[in-house]
Amino acid sequence: MSRLAVPPAFRGRCVARFLIHEVEARARREGRSRVRLSVRLALKDHHDGYARLGCLFVAYGTHEGFASPTFLVLEKPL
Repeated sequence: MSRLAVPPAFRGRCVARFLIHEVEARARREGRSRVRLSVRLALKDHHDGYARLGCLFVAYGTHEGFASPTFLVLEKPL
């Protein structure tokens, strides 16, 4: 899973949580032991939400053209 976006009209309805659970289910069916995702540093409220879902910090990442980190890499063991 790389990015996840929910249109404003659907936010607050657990759509993101449902989509993440679906990604996890598919990863399990494929025999994977974890899922990995990236989240922008600026979206601090998202960091907490992913942590509540069991995602753990793995590394910082930097988008092309930037000198310092712009996103976190998170992982969730399955």
